[in-house]
Amino acid sequence: SQPALEADIYAPAETRGLDVAGGTLYLTDELLGLLMYEEGTLEFVGRFVVPVAGARAYDVRVVGGTAYLLCSEGLWVVDVRTPSAAAVLGSLRKSFTSLLEMVDGDSSPSSPALEVADGMVYIVDAYGFTVVDARTPSAPAVLGRLAGRLRSIKLSGHYAFVITVDFGWTVSSVWKYGTLVIDVSDPRVPTIVHDMGNGFGGVGSHDIVGTTLYFQLDGTGTNVYDIANATAPEYLGFVSFPLIESFIVVQDGIGCAGGSFIECRNVSNLTAPVDDTDVHMTYFVPVQWQSFLLWKARAVNGRAYVSTNSNLYVFDMPGLTPVPTTPLPTSEPTPVPTPAPAGAHFAFTSSVENTTAVQIIGDTMYVTELFHGLTIYDVGRPEAPAAVGRYIDPVVDPTQLVGVAACDMEVVGSVGYYVTRGALVALDVSLREAPRVLGSFKVINNDAVGVRVAGTVAYVFLTDLLCVVDVSDPAALLQVASSADVVRDAVGLAVFGDHLFALNASSLYIYDISTPGSPARVGTFALAAAARDMAVSGTTAYVGTDGGLLLIDVSDASSPVLVGET
Repeated sequence: SQPALEADIYAPAETRGLDVAGGTLYLTDELLGLLMYEEGTLEFVGRFVVPVAGARAYDVRVVGGTAYLLCSEGLWVVDVRTPSAAAVLGSLRKSFTSLLEMVDGDSSPSSPALEVADGMVYIVDAYGFTVVDARTPSAPAVLGRLAGRLRSIKLSGHYAFVITVDFGWTVSSVWKYGTLVIDVSDPRVPTIVHDMGNGFGGVGSHDIVGTTLYFQLDGTGTNVYDIANATAPEYLGFVSFPLIESFIVVQDGIGCAGGSFIECRNVSNLTAPVDDTDVHMTYFVPVQWQSFLLWKARAVNGRAYVSTNSNLYVFDMPGLTPVPTTPLPTSEPTPVPTPAPAGAHFAFTSSVENTTAVQIIGDTMYVTELFHGLTIYDVGRPEAPAAVGRYIDPVVDPTQLVGVAACDMEVVGSVGYYVTRGALVALDVSLREAPRVLGSFKVINNDAVGVRVAGTVAYVFLTDLLCVVDVSDPAALLQVASSADVVRDAVGLAVFGDHLFALNASSLYIYDISTPGSPARVGTFALAAAARDMAVSGTTAYVGTDGGLLLIDVSDASSPVLVGET
């Protein structure tokens, strides 16, 4: 039989860990915190935001109505018995860090992870293994630690099985992986009692069912061990999962594993070779997501829940009764902003190296990041901006991933004009929690760098071309003109009145756009120091350079004049 893909839910930011408990699906999202869904219908029922600005949520485990939420800034213990009113019970402030690995020559982050047993929380991250005593939820405290580069953890009795990545061993950019068995019977002194090895080559993840350990190898298959004696695991056999590298979860003798595609196979018969009759299902992940796979998975109640960094997939696993679902969009009421203290002033800065654009309109801030799309923040409380929505998939041609690099954006009314290397995308941002595509226009050579909108016209800057796009109908974007007289490598753009201003590292350029379909350059101002950004107000252009801030009088567009500098 072919088990059905029940839902492919777009998560509005960067999904990481997940758990299912008590009829609720819990999903951690780096920017949005802890998202909660009803397990049967996948209806959104609540959200918990980490009460620390900039904290990133990594993983979660839920036991008896208590969620243990692992974040970049610590561990939060949260009462989630009523998902719509989740409340903090206690927290441990401590930094936890993602592990960067080399995969095919590129760095790939693996988020910190945790498991919970008997009030003890076991955490792995880039710097080691940490045991936290959370038996008193209001005062969790670190009990023990081991150093190491770790990325995945499973528990069996009083043993933790963790995947380790050896920083010092590389062969042709392939890292050395292993599995450590750690005795946590005395949580104050966690002790390594066995190193299972696994050698060179990538390791996806592992799962434990009873006393059987399933260990997913990169691109080959799954090693199976009997761990009844955890200090001396016994190798039982190998199940082939060709070309699958990212995760493995097992339920009722069926293994669900994935990478660029997801497959279910019979993993209960280790004495006979696996053939096609053992393959129960293959699901091919859409090509636009294959470069974004950071998998976490759980198998619960006949389903496999699989999260990437941008989607949550829900499957019926073969041989079990399917549970029909009605997926609903992720949304929640817009939070009521709390007024800032009288006289308070706030500036927003980005700590993300690849931020490409920031725009604030009222209580909403729009931020584009080169490889992470658009994030929408509520800044009604400027001292604690909260991410409320995300858009990361501006794919024009479904056979190509042209939306990887988010280069620029401008919001006009309820429409955001979003530029990637390969497209201008019109987004409806009237509902901040769920921006959606209205229309798109694919640019040539995938080399767009910026956009500015004036009236019903968008000016899209490419590397060597200026495109004029009619945006009067956002669902039908249409190029109406182009000009080769364009600023190369623009770093700043602005529209004021009948003029379009474009800045690159060496000069400020001014275009007359009184005839929208025929932009014409009318003025240039050379700069002594490299320029970074600009803004225009009235008759003055403010240009930030490596040498300071320049004030340029542009009242005569054909002859701009420096009038001040700081």
